[in-house]
Amino acid sequence: MHTPSEAFTRPSAPFRARSAGLPPSSVVHFHVYPEMDEVQRCARERGWLDKGYSVLSIAWLELHYSTDGWKTVKVLKSTDVPSPVVGGYFFLPGVPSGTAVDLAVHAGIVCRAPNDVAGYRERGSLWFNNAGLNYRQTSR
Repeated sequence: MHTPSEAFTRPSAPFRARSAGLPPSSVVHFHVYPEMDEVQRCARERGWLDKGYSVLSIAWLELHYSTDGWKTVKVLKSTDVPSPVVGGYFFLPGVPSGTAVDLAVHAGIVCRAPNDVAGYRERGSLWFNNAGLNYRQTSR
């Protein structure tokens, strides 16, 4: 798997505004779901499907993004409270609508057997980053 640009920096306090309950300025959309080809391929490569662990779930998401060509990187996590991601829409604090946003998504994947409803059997993670080139969207 490829990882996004090595130029990541730790998000500074102004970029943690969503966690402080401040309203977002704009959104980008990147919906990750268990039936995606990339998620299914990851499960096959890890041998989960051969073991009978065919029920896949997305446990968490992280959006790594930049509005300045990866000079600074901000990270939003689905585990933040309140969550900055709803239905594949990532709410970007302090980013005006119409801004070009470079992004990559890191997703946690878990699996279990269909008859095993108590948690998960194995877990892993997967980067969605356009084969190392990252994605670009205009925020709305």
